[in-house]
Amino acid sequence: MLFAGITEGDAIIIPTSKKSKKKHVYLFGDHHFAGHKEPHEYMANSDPSPSEGQHDEFLEVLEETEDLRKGKPLIIYFEKFSIMRYSPFKDLLGSLDRSVKPENFPNITVKDVEVRKISHGVYSFLEAGGSFSKDTVFFEGVKPIGEMTFKDVLDEFEALIEEITPFREEYDEEITSWFNKEYEGEGFIVYFDHLFNILKERLGELRAYLTEQSIPPNTNVYSFVRENRKKEAVINELTRSIGHIGEHLLNLSFLKNILESDHTYIVVIAGCAHTWALSSMLGEMGGKVITRIRPNPTYSHNDYKSVILISKGDIKKVLSEHTFFKGIVRKVTSIKSNFKKRLLKASLVRYSRKALQSENLLSKKIAILTISGLLCILISSKLSKTTNKTKEVLYEILNETNTTNHSPDQQ
Repeated sequence: MLFAGITEGDAIIIPTSKKSKKKHVYLFGDHHFAGHKEPHEYMANSDPSPSEGQHDEFLEVLEETEDLRKGKPLIIYFEKFSIMRYSPFKDLLGSLDRSVKPENFPNITVKDVEVRKISHGVYSFLEAGGSFSKDTVFFEGVKPIGEMTFKDVLDEFEALIEEITPFREEYDEEITSWFNKEYEGEGFIVYFDHLFNILKERLGELRAYLTEQSIPPNTNVYSFVRENRKKEAVINELTRSIGHIGEHLLNLSFLKNILESDHTYIVVIAGCAHTWALSSMLGEMGGKVITRIRPNPTYSHNDYKSVILISKGDIKKVLSEHTFFKGIVRKVTSIKSNFKKRLLKASLVRYSRKALQSENLLSKKIAILTISGLLCILISSKLSKTTNKTKEVLYEILNETNTTNHSPDQQ
């Protein structure tokens, strides 16, 4: 059982090959069990999960910030949890693709970027010391752990590396031309190759370790763990090695999706280790951090009780690319807008009173025309950016006018 919670966020603008076009990337880092009690305490008491409230707040902010994207679509890449780790509550990594539906969010696409369907299932099994049954299926469309071999893991890693290789070659010249920022004196492409080469080295080390331990690739993972529980050091090393390779592969998978995407606005939701790596990579690519929310600067993986989730306001700051200067401008604009709204309301009520109380027919007509004009101004003005807000304002005005200008008997 795994509970997820977003504990940090970055808004980064990165350049593209078209100088006039930039990509807006929003990274949201998840910390497993963030801010939670022990999992069994929730199951026993049926208390709501903190991540459930954050899940709903995230969807609300997606709606509230839609205008800022100027009608352009948004794509969300996320690291979908294994089905064995679903929380009984709503959380972003477990249920986001089920929550963001086209009928409710027609301009938003959600894509699962978890490419480690086999290896991550094996990693989870090894990490848990083989405590799952042989019929356990970790990801949809993947065979149960009782049928998996180490060769399945190696084959998946090889296939993913083959998939990334042409991406590296295709973007070599373009990536190099984008950025001036240096990494070890060579530029971003050296940084990318550094990660890519580490990935291939780690895979070679895993193969060598299996040979060293006399573990044929076609060895059944479930049987091996059950028969070698005392070989704790071997199981720990296999867990570490498979997890390390998988981590690099997911990082590069996210990067590949970001660079190949036609979308201007991109959200990534993944474990903090992945968003940290992506933030670093995008920074080496010339990306500029606009907003950074990190209330938990340092913590250990297991220190979940002291970790806090970021608030709805923080999520909104990231998706709206909040800066101190923008905050001041929005505050001033809000004060100015509210003042104009109150002024229009006062004028409307005043002229409405004249229309109802005046005995002069011409005065009544002039006052009514004035009211109509004010209503038109209110509807067409920038005081109300959406239809719903406009309706609310008009309702307030008309309600106040009706209350002010009728006698007690008429009411």
